[in-house]
Amino acid sequence: MEGIVKKRELWSALSELFVDNEINYDAIAKKVQSYSLDTIEYSLFYEVAPICSLNFSIVIPAVWSFFEI
Repeated sequence: MEGIVKKRELWSALSELFVDNEINYDAIAKKVQSYSLDTIEYSLFYEVAPICSLNFSIVIPAVWSFFEI
């Protein structure tokens, strides 16, 4: 059970790369620093990106068009 909790922490940190606001790379690096590079790469490319990359292909909902920037 502890393994899946650790994986969720890693997945959560890596999923921040796929949000639609400013990315805090330093904060992500601090969250994943205890994992090996191989583990980070595998999780990013095979577990997180296939799910989260869909955020880039979804059309922005109409509600966002009413906000002034």
